[in-house]
Amino acid sequence: MGTLYNSLEIARRALSASQTGLSVTAHNIANINTPGYTRQRVNLSEAPPIVTGSGVIGRGVQVDSITSFRDRFIESRIMSETAFAGKLTAYRDSLQQVEVVFNELNTAGLDSQISAFFNSFSRLASNPQSLTLRNIVVQSGKALADQFRSQYGRLQQIQTASDQKLAGLASEANSLIQSIAKLNAEIGAAEIGGQRANDLRDQRGEALRELSQLININVIELDGGGVSVTTTNGNSLIIGDRFESLITGTEPATGLAKITLGTTDITDEITGGQIAGLLQTRNQEIPGALKALDDLAASIIENVNTVHRTGQGLDGSTGTDFFNPFTQPAPGDNTGAARSIAVSNTVANDLNKIAAAQDGSAGDNANANAIADLVTSSVTIGGTTQTFGQFLAGMVADIGQKLHAAGQQIDTQDALLQQLHNQRDAISGVSLDEEAINLVQFQRSFEAAGRLFRVVNDLTEEVINLVR
Repeated sequence: MGTLYNSLEIARRALSASQTGLSVTAHNIANINTPGYTRQRVNLSEAPPIVTGSGVIGRGVQVDSITSFRDRFIESRIMSETAFAGKLTAYRDSLQQVEVVFNELNTAGLDSQISAFFNSFSRLASNPQSLTLRNIVVQSGKALADQFRSQYGRLQQIQTASDQKLAGLASEANSLIQSIAKLNAEIGAAEIGGQRANDLRDQRGEALRELSQLININVIELDGGGVSVTTTNGNSLIIGDRFESLITGTEPATGLAKITLGTTDITDEITGGQIAGLLQTRNQEIPGALKALDDLAASIIENVNTVHRTGQGLDGSTGTDFFNPFTQPAPGDNTGAARSIAVSNTVANDLNKIAAAQDGSAGDNANANAIADLVTSSVTIGGTTQTFGQFLAGMVADIGQKLHAAGQQIDTQDALLQQLHNQRDAISGVSLDEEAINLVQFQRSFEAAGRLFRVVNDLTEEVINLVR
């Protein structure tokens, strides 16, 4: 009877192992499209045998564990490359907004307004006494000033919007950080008995990848199943079930948003993820564009005023500035020129003050021609010597080149990430063909174990009946 009871136990174990195998296979098939899911496998081994006087008798099969297929190196590469891809995408998207400000595909662009302004002086030279043409000069000057102020303001709005988006991305990162810490606790509790909480680990892995899209991180696995997550400079975001949230505040010196962990400013540490891409545009490209506008506006103000002061108006006035003079806050610093440029009230309120003449003789148009010629003259702009048009074209081209380079990098990065995901899928992904084979294998094993159980059960009943 002992041998028959052992055979029943072997059949029971075989049924249980087959059921577990079928369950794991079904779980794999069901999650074939689940993001972050890693293929699982049931690990079987021989059950400890029974030692008897007649010899060592086997006790069938047992389920040792259910494990998932992971490659930590590939997972780590995917996270780091995802952070770089997130940075590139956010940088390109935010830089495109800057490019729109300088879009010259319309007649109201800055280049068109500069040409129209200097052309108005050329037209005035054809009839220096015409009040109509003088009014066109003033209106062209106002339109140019309005365009400078408008583009300057739009760039500042993009900068402000970037700060608002930074706060949103930080909030999104905080939700993921909290979720990862919670999963650490759940994994630790689930794995106390030595088994692997595969599904919880999959959820945590996906959350870590999503976090890496926002900010570059370092991940270290801890004893007990948890992970430690830090910034690249080692500032801790998560240790086990404890976490630190990102805090957005304002940098007093600049008025721009900053990101801190506790009291530590980590803004400059963030070199990957969408947050880094947004910071690159906000901290480098927008200030660069604002400076270029200021340098261009300051040069136009200075050069036009210098020539205008040497001429005479219809009323014989001299030394008159056409634009309000700009005073540099510090030597070589033109900050604020573009947002403050304006036609002087003296000229705007009295068209006779426009200095089209040089000596005041009848029909004298020398000064109007001199101002008109500035548009093709090489002048000093922000430490460079070139025409106004060349400077503006170079500024627009620089933004375009950076966008083109970012687009190429994104294409390269996407291809690299696709390759890494393919490598991951080859190891961790679910193959329907393989699962179909496993399904048939466990089905047949279950059917055989069932037949064994029935046979042994019948024999047991027969032995019992014989004893009676």
